[in-house]
Amino acid sequence: MMEDTASANGSVDQALSLLNRNIQDYQRLQPVSFETFLNMLNANPSRILRNIFQSFHDMVKAHVDEYEEPMDEDRAEPIFTRYDCTRLFVEGSDNPYFPDMLFANRFMKQMEYLRHGAQQNRIYIFHGPHGCGKSTFLNNLLKKFEQYANTEEGLRYEVVWRLNIKKLQEKCHSFPPSAFEQWMHLVETKEAETNSDPHIKDRFVRVQENDFIEIPCLAHDNPFLVIPKDQRRGVLDELIKNDQFKWQLFTEKEYEWVFTEDTCTVCSSIYHTLLELFQDPKTVFSMLFARPYYVNRRIGNG
Repeated sequence: MMEDTASANGSVDQALSLLNRNIQDYQRLQPVSFETFLNMLNANPSRILRNIFQSFHDMVKAHVDEYEEPMDEDRAEPIFTRYDCTRLFVEGSDNPYFPDMLFANRFMKQMEYLRHGAQQNRIYIFHGPHGCGKSTFLNNLLKKFEQYANTEEGLRYEVVWRLNIKKLQEKCHSFPPSAFEQWMHLVETKEAETNSDPHIKDRFVRVQENDFIEIPCLAHDNPFLVIPKDQRRGVLDELIKNDQFKWQLFTEKEYEWVFTEDTCTVCSSIYHTLLELFQDPKTVFSMLFARPYYVNRRIGNG
């Protein structure tokens, strides 16, 4: 009996060791410093500077094969382009969807407009009779996007702030009343109560050990957007070499968002408050991190 128990414990330990070696997704999702983010932008700007519209377009293009063959022998130019959507709607799907040529052409035309046209939040309505596959089409499409968004090719980054507690404590006493000062007052109050409540003491110790407060961006904005608008063109001019992408970035409509969009209200407030507090942009950007944006429809991410 003792031998059976020892054997079972050994098997469990081996299984846990196997999981510990093989599960590494959490490492890929760790935040990186803003400096590291800029290095990645320098190495691969076309991948880093993508919004959700461009990323979705790239996903579709990566899964659809295009054939430039005339579909009518009496015409020199093709009436329709032949698209093979097998990898997008059929492969890996429990319920495959088979679009006809007309639908495939309209769908791909809409994807081109999504990237190069006016990038606005819209509601698209797919109308058709009952049982024509509308839900199957949409589920397969979103499933492929979720898979693509969590790969290196489809990865995007979002803002996450890591506010250094010690630096805030050093500055906060001389700063006008603000959310940071109110929070620091709360911390000091909790610290005073640690002797009377061990649970509060444990919670406070954990905060001190972490040494930062992590605040993710509610809008999942690209970290580059934290840079003030009037500085973005100069920063990109320094980071990106003179090539075709740089010309597209500075001239084409699809990249206007890089120079015109603002960060969410929370991130903007944090940035300006920190800048006013420390009077040093380098210190502010040292608290800015970039986190890979993990898409998971079941839990509402993405």
